[in-house]
Amino acid sequence: MRSSSGSISLSTGSDCEERPMSPARVSAGLRRMILPSPARETPTMADIAVHPSVIAAVERYFDLMFDSNVEQFDRVFAPTARLHGLRESGLRVLTAAEYRELLATTPSPQSKAAPRHQEILLIDLASPSQALAKVRVRIDQTLYLDYLCFHLIDGEWLVTAKSFHIESRFLANG
Repeated sequence: MRSSSGSISLSTGSDCEERPMSPARVSAGLRRMILPSPARETPTMADIAVHPSVIAAVERYFDLMFDSNVEQFDRVFAPTARLHGLRESGLRVLTAAEYRELLATTPSPQSKAAPRHQEILLIDLASPSQALAKVRVRIDQTLYLDYLCFHLIDGEWLVTAKSFHIESRFLANG
């Protein structure tokens, strides 16, 4: 689906129910979602081949944000990752270890029966080993817009940097 900003949006959930992205739906959007480098007019076959593994990494991120299963944390975040975002009190910076601890000690949205909402808004492949994903994800009562920098490390796409923005907050009952 095309968003008002013109980027491609693939919703993988809604506020009411979890709806995983089907492989057919992913395949149909692959060529449209990939942004070629400025030097190329069209994506290469290498870009298209890398893309499904980046989507799988984003899906692991979405799962972690919903279920807070820290046993999967190392399959999502690199140990050196940093997370940055502006909160009411100013810039908040977390290390991967601090974020892991936060997830481990906070009830998950899943455990609170919170609605699940997630969208991939953009995937930009800088190279076969570096990608940027712009995503929207609801975590409990907060809707975030996240920029996730991924690097292919030892064969696994891992978030090395996350910049988050709070788009909106929901009332406790909705």
